[in-house]
Amino acid sequence: MKSPQYILEDVHRQREILLKETDFHKEEMDKKISSMTADAKKIGMGLLLVGGAFAVAYLVTRGIFSSKKPKVVRQSSGNGVTEVVLREPRRESDIVRMIKDQITLFLMSIVKEKLNAYLKGIEIKK
Repeated sequence: MKSPQYILEDVHRQREILLKETDFHKEEMDKKISSMTADAKKIGMGLLLVGGAFAVAYLVTRGIFSSKKPKVVRQSSGNGVTEVVLREPRRESDIVRMIKDQITLFLMSIVKEKLNAYLKGIEIKK
């Protein structure tokens, strides 16, 4: 039969072994969690960049091609009565429309190139 002192020392050794294993597993979990957090940040930043680029492209395109509202002009006549007149916006010429189309295509190609470069940079880092 084992002496109580020997049993107590054996229990202490097992406890130390278990504590070391616990510390090892905690460190491994912390490493995995920090790795997953870094990956999530990279993915989130990429999605934010892509979404922002498309939002800017949409706003620029909408600003260029938006239809203009009719102007409200107030005219006062000699007898003190103010008349409200709506003036229709001028129709855009075909040349102006073609120039706007080319500007939009140019801006969209720049956005496409920048996004491709960013996404290739992310793939290279992996």
